[in-house]
Amino acid sequence: FHLHQPRFNFAWQRIIIEFQATELECGGLVVACTFDHRVADAYSANMFLVSWAEIAQFKLPSQMPSFRRSHVGPRRPGRYHSSIDSTYVPVSALPPPKDHCSGSGYYQPISRIYYVEANQLNQLQSIASSVSGARINNSGVRFKRSKLEALSAFLWKLVAGYQKDMGDNKVCKMGIVVDGRARLSEGDGKAKAKLIAEYFGNVLSIPFGEMRSEVLDGKDMSSVADAVHEFLESALTKEHFLGLIDWVEAHRPEPMLAKIYATGIDEGPAVVVSSGARFPVEKVDFGWGGPIFGSYHFPWGGEAGPTQSPGEMAGLRESYFNSIIVVSEMDAKGDFSVKVSKKEVVAATLPLQEHWLPLSNLDLLLPPLDVGVFFCYKKPAGGHHPTTTFGSMAGILKEALAQALVSYYAFAGEVVENAVGEPELLCNNRGVDFMEAVADVKLRDLNLYNPDESIEGKLVPKKKKGVFSIQATGLKCGGLVVACTFDHRVADAYSANMFLVSWAEIAQFKLPSQMPSFRRSLVGPRRPGRYHSSIDRTYVPVSALPPPKDHCSGSVAGYQKDMGDNKVCKMGIVVDGRARLSEGDGKAKPKLIAEYFGNVLSIPFGEMRSEALDGKELSSVADAVHQFLESALTKEHFLGLIDWVEAHRPEPMLAKIYATGIDEGPAVVVSSGARFPVEKVDFGWGGPIFGSYHFPWGGEAGYVMPMPSPMGNGDWVVYMHMLKGQLEFVERHASHVFRPLTSDYLQF
Repeated sequence: FHLHQPRFNFAWQRIIIEFQATELECGGLVVACTFDHRVADAYSANMFLVSWAEIAQFKLPSQMPSFRRSHVGPRRPGRYHSSIDSTYVPVSALPPPKDHCSGSGYYQPISRIYYVEANQLNQLQSIASSVSGARINNSGVRFKRSKLEALSAFLWKLVAGYQKDMGDNKVCKMGIVVDGRARLSEGDGKAKAKLIAEYFGNVLSIPFGEMRSEVLDGKDMSSVADAVHEFLESALTKEHFLGLIDWVEAHRPEPMLAKIYATGIDEGPAVVVSSGARFPVEKVDFGWGGPIFGSYHFPWGGEAGPTQSPGEMAGLRESYFNSIIVVSEMDAKGDFSVKVSKKEVVAATLPLQEHWLPLSNLDLLLPPLDVGVFFCYKKPAGGHHPTTTFGSMAGILKEALAQALVSYYAFAGEVVENAVGEPELLCNNRGVDFMEAVADVKLRDLNLYNPDESIEGKLVPKKKKGVFSIQATGLKCGGLVVACTFDHRVADAYSANMFLVSWAEIAQFKLPSQMPSFRRSLVGPRRPGRYHSSIDRTYVPVSALPPPKDHCSGSVAGYQKDMGDNKVCKMGIVVDGRARLSEGDGKAKPKLIAEYFGNVLSIPFGEMRSEALDGKELSSVADAVHQFLESALTKEHFLGLIDWVEAHRPEPMLAKIYATGIDEGPAVVVSSGARFPVEKVDFGWGGPIFGSYHFPWGGEAGYVMPMPSPMGNGDWVVYMHMLKGQLEFVERHASHVFRPLTSDYLQF
């Protein structure tokens, strides 16, 4: 293996390793080493570095090196596959090197160190592993590409995109360094594996793939990841490494090189990726604490490298990141822990007489769904209350909650079935589950762009009993997240907003600005009832629905036309009927309806085949949206909907768009959060710096809620819960409109 490493004419050619210890002005220290790659690979160097640090701490080295060359000796007779000739080359077979202009231009090799966020790596891996026939085995199991394969595919496409932008259709090469230790011990038992694991030297191969830039640039990420996997897989065998050893033996004493290392600039760009996943930074502790950072620095002299100059690549890098993967300002996806420190049930302060409150006809249109909402607060700098510790803030929340539940007693009850199987609200002052928790994350490190990882199951509580549950979570920075989950059958967002504002006002010793009304007569049916036939197209009895089908998660893309699928696409918009139901009834009725607590919603929708929709101008599509929306903006529509429910009781009913199955085509529901009163949910230590609804509602239709940005500049924050393929399509084609929500944008 050492014989196919390049030979350099360094001044220190006869010295294997050198060190430099540098004291910094701040009292810190940098320890650096340079070693001859012909003698050791990174695995071997890592062994040495860890042993050196262990000895400095008077410990026995955890691993001793072995220099037994017989572990990597040639076979007699030798044999190798012809693919080795495609991967390695005798130096004499190389063309003479060309003299390229030095300076600051295209040909100047430079080094940069970047970081790639964990959530971006996960997204890259997800895109690289997306479903296609090439990654499904005979059992129907989908292969998942590794993060290294995904990153390599991304870089390969990035370099190809640059070549294409330069009007150059040269061959682009991508290589990956493979350590052969595990491969050479395959099938030889544990003893051989241990010996090979201790082997000090080079046990590397660099398989590579090549493709012209235009072809490569035109492929999607998953196809490029397949190509990476294909050339990488060729080297992941014992026979490959044994054959490579025999190939070197057959060509000695001729100097040899990995062909990708010897690639000249004129042939096209080449990149080699070498995994440092096992780089043991934390173990190189000489007794004064482990390093706070460590890295390899390897300007290796070949014309293949990890990237082009940022000066040439910057524009491409930005545009490509925007089209392939979302850039978000996160420390590490949702990778933090939350510990619940206290659980209790908070009931109304005043005793309430137990009674039944029937759900209205409009409530009965909702399946058992839980809605989440959360608010983020900075560390208090003072405020109305004398103490602003987490414990005192939790106490304020609970005390105000107990008082708010006197008026909002529906949230302190339970939903149970009546004699005919319909849900009803038992107002028994059962109370609200209230949890106190701590999270080892700072507010600015919350990945709000991906609430499935950072919010769901961590900061927004799972409601187990009752109608309403709350979690107050103290953050590492002293900030606070207050999150609630409520039963949608009992309240819509308008009603929940009323409660949240009243709760905050009570916490500040203010009288609530609005009191709830539970008068079901405000949304009662007419006698006799009547409704327009359009209601039958918008809502449906559950018994009329086809049985649900079992779909593999993540297997359906929302971009129907790109998938060659001309299915019907549905778009619905949630309409609040309060203003409509009070039309023409004088001043008193609007006030009563404005105070009504419950569901007063309808979801009209439009539908169109994907090809027809894709071919229309945006203004024409907006006209179609206005047309179906307008049908529900009347008093008669809501009165008719109430009467329609009455005619079908006690049969469970649903909005037809919610019940849309994947096989019927994609569906999305938009619910306006324009009146989401974030700034009013101030419990005395300052208003939230961010708030959002979180509603992974369980239907196969997507759910989207635009809300005012807390920046107050007219921007919108848009919550989206959609099929994975749909969101990936949105991020590829509309990243200039829908930008990832980041801590920097929110000025956390």
